[in-house]
Amino acid sequence: GRTIMFLTRRITCHRHSQRFAATLAADLDTGWGSSIRRLQCIDVHAEGEPARVVVGGLPHIPGGIHDKRALMMKPPLDAIRKLLMTEPRGYPCQNVDYVLPPSHPKAAFDIIIAEQNCIYPAMSGHNMMCVATALLETGMVPMMEPISEFALNTPAGLVDVQAECSAGKAKRVLLRNAPSFLQPENMDVEVDVPGGIGKVRLDVTFGGMWFAVVDAASVGLRILPQQGKDLCRIGEMIKVACREQHPVNHPE
Repeated sequence: GRTIMFLTRRITCHRHSQRFAATLAADLDTGWGSSIRRLQCIDVHAEGEPARVVVGGLPHIPGGIHDKRALMMKPPLDAIRKLLMTEPRGYPCQNVDYVLPPSHPKAAFDIIIAEQNCIYPAMSGHNMMCVATALLETGMVPMMEPISEFALNTPAGLVDVQAECSAGKAKRVLLRNAPSFLQPENMDVEVDVPGGIGKVRLDVTFGGMWFAVVDAASVGLRILPQQGKDLCRIGEMIKVACREQHPVNHPE
């Protein structure tokens, strides 16, 4: 099922410090003005990967997709991400997807994705699947059975959606992502990972966001449920080391 949430702006986070709550309230007042607003959110998951899809209640965000992303990243609007993703309403694995009016003539909507630590990726597969499901099942995008097709605009580019639908439900979502690529200078990169891991060789690729691709066996791991804890721990260490030692930028 889907969980529909209505978050009133005036509610403060009672488990946060008074200082944070006061700062958050001030940030939201600056971004939204003096009127009381509600965020209309739908909690969705794609094979267990969560996303909180914001379908209403946001202030007007002007400009094209990159302008919108830049504005959402800055105070006061980043306070919305904090409100939705941190406790007591959020948790570490939560993601937020903002559904905004389209700035591309072929798109049904613009989508801005937000993650923890003020990260706003250009594209995310599971988030887009969740967004497509929410839009179809709420009627924001007309559902056609057995196949619904439409496009969503992201900072990475236009993403085509094809959803298998039955009895008012989106059963399966297929995405045609923005172009992915691997550049020669990002192949066979060596990074030094602390904590006894040592030198690790990897490739850095782009598929809507940047990925460090590592052979699990090269760091003594196998893709098994029993090794899930070490996969997360060592993977995070490799990601941080790669970000620090081999920074990358999109060529465009």
